[in-house]
Amino acid sequence: MEDKILNNKLKTISTNTLIIGMGAIVSKGAAFIIAFVLANFLSTKQYGSLDVILTYVSLALPFITMELSQAMYRKILENPENANEYYLKSIMSILLNVIIFIVILIFINTQYKFYIFIYTLLQIIFNFTIEYVRGLQNLKLYSICNIINSFTFLVLAPLFLKCFQHNIKYVLLAYSISFLICIGIVYYKYDIFRITNKGDYNLKKMLSYSLPLIPNGISWWVTNASDRLIINLFLGVKYNGLYAMAYKIPTLLTSFFSVFNLSFQQMAFLENEESDIIFYDKLLKFFDSCKKTTIFCHIMAEISLNITVQACAASHMPVKNDVS
Repeated sequence: MEDKILNNKLKTISTNTLIIGMGAIVSKGAAFIIAFVLANFLSTKQYGSLDVILTYVSLALPFITMELSQAMYRKILENPENANEYYLKSIMSILLNVIIFIVILIFINTQYKFYIFIYTLLQIIFNFTIEYVRGLQNLKLYSICNIINSFTFLVLAPLFLKCFQHNIKYVLLAYSISFLICIGIVYYKYDIFRITNKGDYNLKKMLSYSLPLIPNGISWWVTNASDRLIINLFLGVKYNGLYAMAYKIPTLLTSFFSVFNLSFQQMAFLENEESDIIFYDKLLKFFDSCKKTTIFCHIMAEISLNITVQACAASHMPVKNDVS
């Protein structure tokens, strides 16, 4: 009996990992291709500037959203009948933060203010929307949205850059339209603006869950993105463009474990029995040992990239547009 239960659990988590993994792998592959496509249209300096913009936005997102999308996801898993209420009220709860972001953006010296705002706003709504879908356990639609998002951008970005001009704003516009299309697909699938059941949405309780996740988001940013700003500060945007393109390679190594974390998280939320806890504890320890090996490879790859960039800077080697 226990073996049958164990097999069912392994089958479920394997299926979830496979479904999410298909979307993640395709998205990561598309992102890898996008890096080289953009390198043909943007100079290394432009690519570096774009990466700096995206890096700052990724830092701002945890503060703007207060990680409410994660609390919303947890609540929808527990009470799917109240999903629309959690979704709409969670987004409404961050309106003040969005206004503060707009005010700060006004005082930033950049010619891309409008496009940065549109990109940030639609990415926030997109993040809430796919967490809404994941909370309803529609993993197929979750993966489809990620695939459509990546391929839409892959088509639109070079199209805009070729038809108009080689400008960062058109890349941000392509990102924004990609987010908007996926949001529209989910809105078409679910009647999100219709609240049939009034649940127990409590902002204070939601924040008690989400606010402790902000340091986690900042830690992720420090680990995965802060080095771009350091390179930009000491070496300039050209070398940051070089680094950003090369960084796509080691990120492929960790894609599998991010997929497993998503499927593991979903099942762990829904299981509460002691036997389930023991099962997931053993499973997590196994994947944690595998992850440490991958992280070591990631660190070594990043060290080699840093050495390469420093060597180029020390020798005053020119950074060309075809460096990718």
